[in-house]
Amino acid sequence: MGLTIDDVMSRLAGVKGSRGQWTALCPAHGDKTRSLAISVSARNGAPLLYCHAGCDYRDIIAALGVTAPITRRTSQQPCRLPPRPAQIFRNAIDAPLSLPGLELAHEWRYQSSDMSTAFLVYRLHDASGAKTIRPVTTCTGGWCWGLPAPLRPLYGLPKVMSSTGLVVITEGEKAADAVAAAGLVATTSVGGAAAARKSDWSVLAGREVLVWPDNDEPGAAYARDVANLLGGHGVRARCLPAVGGRGDDAADHSDVAGYIATFSYKPRKGTKPW
Repeated sequence: MGLTIDDVMSRLAGVKGSRGQWTALCPAHGDKTRSLAISVSARNGAPLLYCHAGCDYRDIIAALGVTAPITRRTSQQPCRLPPRPAQIFRNAIDAPLSLPGLELAHEWRYQSSDMSTAFLVYRLHDASGAKTIRPVTTCTGGWCWGLPAPLRPLYGLPKVMSSTGLVVITEGEKAADAVAAAGLVATTSVGGAAAARKSDWSVLAGREVLVWPDNDEPGAAYARDVANLLGGHGVRARCLPAVGGRGDDAADHSDVAGYIATFSYKPRKGTKPW
């Protein structure tokens, strides 16, 4: 017997909805706004999944810990937001304007080593203030929803590459911006807690690295993943203790520079980074 909708629903958190249409917290990233849409195939009863934040369905499957295949939600089925890539835009800034009821709150630009734009990440809000994160990348004829193929550049890559010394890694662009505003070099990877492996961490080889995790379980998992990935490049990343309330990150801290300064030293030989 194939995977049932009950198998999927029992593994999800924050489920809301009824009559074959549900939303839930996406397990493939640090979701706080129920980005995952769930429905049932009319053809064979298989569960259909689609993450509005852009997570690949294979990452959702892996995060659920299921062994049977799950069918992707197709573009023929109604969604609050169009599946990616749903539309081509002449200019990147046109993209959020085509989503009725959503207002652009912030744009984060990811650049390649030559400072050309690799892709953009939009933070959008609806009338209630609920957050939606959508990536936009180049495609034939303009811009499309979605991300380029791995390995993707880190956030703030040109500044990282032109600097020396300490690099602070956060989970998310907002937190990285808060660290950068404190006068430090900061970066993050796109895609949330479950997509760290899809970014190119080799640029941090030989650097002193601190990881500032979000104060929740996905944040701790992200920090561990990043440390393991950096270990493959000979980097002994050290993790700062999470601070603040649940879900807080560097953007919620009152003294970013002071907190990091407490831990900004190279570990003695033979000590563990965690």
